[in-house]
Amino acid sequence: ILTDKPSFQGKNQDLIDVLPQFTGDIMQIPPMVSALKKDGKRLYDLAREGIEVEREASPTSVYKLEMLDDLNTNNIDSDVKSDTNVDCGKWSMHVESSGGFYVRTLIEDIGRAVGGAAHMTALLRVKAGPFVLDDCLPPEPEAWTFEAICEGINITNGKVGLTDLPPAFNSNNR
Repeated sequence: ILTDKPSFQGKNQDLIDVLPQFTGDIMQIPPMVSALKKDGKRLYDLAREGIEVEREASPTSVYKLEMLDDLNTNNIDSDVKSDTNVDCGKWSMHVESSGGFYVRTLIEDIGRAVGGAAHMTALLRVKAGPFVLDDCLPPEPEAWTFEAICEGINITNGKVGLTDLPPAFNSNNR
């Protein structure tokens, strides 16, 4: 434990009110638990040794930032009961950002902005570049057939403009 602070105990509206300051072009200080290097060593290695070093803020962009009603994708900004207490300091968000963005840092910054502490307990990345979660094969092993894998490769290649697939991956050759 690096710090011991009370978690945020307030209203939903308190959180919603601070979100605009974290939207648009912002500067973020990378977390110590990241793959960036300082003097040739990964920050996460330094953090494991209990060493914290100064990190430079870097530019990033947040295109969309919304509170969610739960861990689903239902936005509460439109139907939120602003006087409702945040349940045990737990809340969910939908974030659309540029590359080089640190969700953990955003959560900590929001916690500080509302006068408490905050940390991330789960992250579901639903999009990265042109790829969306729906393009992924389900986790069940029986779904990982040769045909399903080839179809996934074809979808992926179509999204990134690759056309020279080996014949084994071309569904017309099966």
